[in-house]
Amino acid sequence: MDYFFDWLNEAYPSENKANHISTAIIREYIIYLSEERYNERTGEFGLSPIRLMFAFDS
Repeated sequence: MDYFFDWLNEAYPSENKANHISTAIIREYIIYLSEERYNERTGEFGLSPIRLMFAFDS
């Protein structure tokens, strides 16, 4: 289950090294998870509000 790497290869095919991954890319991935990704466990799209809170807590 390499969801991040699958998404990264689709969204940024040229970014293949760890030092190319920025905080902006991580934030974009979290937004993707919260809005677009289908959650197989719950049968719904996106993350729960609690998971989003922890994802953006700094």
